[in-house]
Amino acid sequence: MARRFHPIQSAYMKAKAMYETVREIENECKAKVLASREFYTEPDENEVPERITSPSGDFMMNDSDFTVYCQLVWEELKKHNVRVPDYNTTADYETRPALREAEKTLIDWGYAQMKKLPQYKSNAKELARLHEVALSRIEIKEKIIDLALKLQAI
Repeated sequence: MARRFHPIQSAYMKAKAMYETVREIENECKAKVLASREFYTEPDENEVPERITSPSGDFMMNDSDFTVYCQLVWEELKKHNVRVPDYNTTADYETRPALREAEKTLIDWGYAQMKKLPQYKSNAKELARLHEVALSRIEIKEKIIDLALKLQAI
């Protein structure tokens, strides 16, 4: 029998999938723009400009080139039906806040579920501390989310 997820778990998984999909599309659009047009790093003194070939290096171009690059990426995003209001806005402007909210909701739900389990009652203070810092410390957040996804509603 297939496992059924709680609606909060499902909402988190959907938000994460949407966020990752939009980010992947944006990176593909950036890579396409960088492959079709030459952009170079803004060199310091005595340095030779280097061609930027990867989206991870796009921050190294000068401001005017970066504006043109962002406009071209925006045009590519529109071809992929990614709704972005303008070229100054990242593709994840809607999906990132939705993911953060889904993470918070899932962590809160997971904490409420864990509090009900007998094995966690003896560690109530530690559990409360982890819940408190879960959103500010990424390694704890990821572990709490992983646990919350494994839980079944009680």
